[in-house]
Amino acid sequence: IHAGSSALAGHYYTVSSTESKTIILNDSTVSTSCKPLDSYLEEVQSQFKTDTPYILYYSQSPEKGDLFDLSGES
Repeated sequence: IHAGSSALAGHYYTVSSTESKTIILNDSTVSTSCKPLDSYLEEVQSQFKTDTPYILYYSQSPEKGDLFDLSGES
C-alpha cells in the first residue's frame, strides 16, 4: 500500500491476510490485526483521507503452479 500525497512522496508498506488475521509488514515491523482485511483497509482509509492510495493485490493460482521454475532444470 502507498500512503502519501502522490506517487513521488509517501511511504509504502505491505498488508496480507490469512483466514483469521491481517498481517501488516511496515519496514522492520511486522504486526497483526484480528480485523478482516477489508475492515482494516477501511480503517486506514478513514485515517488518511487526503492520501493518494495505491494498492496491488496478488494471489496464487493453484491450477497454474509456480510462475518461475527455480529448480534449474530446463
